[in-house]
Amino acid sequence: MNDLNDLRIFVRVVEAGSFTAAAEALGLSKSYASRRVRVLEDQLGARLMDRTTRRLSLTEAGRAFYEQAAPHLEGLADAERAVSALQSAPRGTLRLAAPSSFGLRWLQPALHDFMARWPELRVEVSYDDRHVDVIAEGFDLAIRGGRLADTSLVARKLAPMTGVVVASPAYLARAGTPDHPSELGRHACLDYAVATTVPRWWLSGPDGEVSVEVDARLVADNGQALVAAAVAGLGVAYQPDFLVRDELRAGRLVRLFPGFATWQGAFHAVYPHRRHLSPKVRLMVEHLAQAFAGPPWCLDG
Repeated sequence: MNDLNDLRIFVRVVEAGSFTAAAEALGLSKSYASRRVRVLEDQLGARLMDRTTRRLSLTEAGRAFYEQAAPHLEGLADAERAVSALQSAPRGTLRLAAPSSFGLRWLQPALHDFMARWPELRVEVSYDDRHVDVIAEGFDLAIRGGRLADTSLVARKLAPMTGVVVASPAYLARAGTPDHPSELGRHACLDYAVATTVPRWWLSGPDGEVSVEVDARLVADNGQALVAAAVAGLGVAYQPDFLVRDELRAGRLVRLFPGFATWQGAFHAVYPHRRHLSPKVRLMVEHLAQAFAGPPWCLDG
């Protein structure tokens, strides 16, 4: 069968009882509807209807065909309505992945606002610092911090972030305050890493870039754990500004090397496709972009 519309016309003619009524309901001319049913009969090689000037009746083949075809056509209509509903408002389930430190502290309040606005949407969130495979693991959307390596995904920048070197007053009183990043090699450092390579920290000063191999007393894949260790006086940490802002303002941490530039990065929302983007993903991305449009969650806020 070359045209599903021919089947729709046939079923509507049967249910309406006439070509005139069916054509009017479908917004077609009577002659076009009649011609398409004849095309359908030619394709099937069977006469489906007996037509007279006063009445229309199904042949045996026509009735058998209608009884089999009508339920399937209604199923297709239900499927079309379901897709249309999903495309008109956010419904169903949205699977989202986000780094734990950023997600729990900053993403969660924005997520609460979004869910309150769209109560028909169910959200599944994975708070994990692991670099998830969005497509292979079936996520609709992921939040990623730092540089984007996967260029196959669509990315929307949400918020900037900057690295900050910090230590507690107690640690600095005990170990001394380094005046230059090159002195970090003599200090206990707290490093964010998921690899086994020797940790190196980069900063840029008046004389150019400085790369320092640090003694990582503690290595963890969670920024909040490293900030807590720094507050406890275990060493020097190099963490994003949004994680240390409150600790710096409260005096529990001290910012080191203010004359040196640190790494610059950003949080992005990444998702597989831009074409036919579902409302749940599109609206979530727009909501997050608005939520993080200003700098209140960074040091300058």
